[in-house]
Amino acid sequence: MIRGDKQGTTTKDPKNIKPLGELDVLGYVIPCFTAELGLWGLFDTIPRRLYLHHTIPGGPIAEADTMLHEVLHAIEQVALEGSDRLAERQVNTIATVLVDTLRRNAWLRDYLFTRLTSPTPGERSADGSTQ
Repeated sequence: MIRGDKQGTTTKDPKNIKPLGELDVLGYVIPCFTAELGLWGLFDTIPRRLYLHHTIPGGPIAEADTMLHEVLHAIEQVALEGSDRLAERQVNTIATVLVDTLRRNAWLRDYLFTRLTSPTPGERSADGSTQ
């Protein structure tokens, strides 16, 4: 769940934490923050929290890749059980290739975003549950 280990450090003690937003994964609300981490990103499973380092080398594309990577970890923690969880390499590959695919295919990005709306009360999610 650690993304982009900076300079060989593996600290998991975020400092200078600032709220970024809340991630809703199938009704589970996961607070998201920026922080000084010593690594690029972290999804902390207990308590469920997502952290991004204040500045990520590589600019906006690397930031998007890292955010998607940590969101995938959040999704797998909520939606998948033990042996069904993805390996770190799988999460890394999916995030990086998806970010690149969306960058290279503006029509696909626009297609998806024009069809995504906030759920309304009683609307069914992709998993069949209601909001």
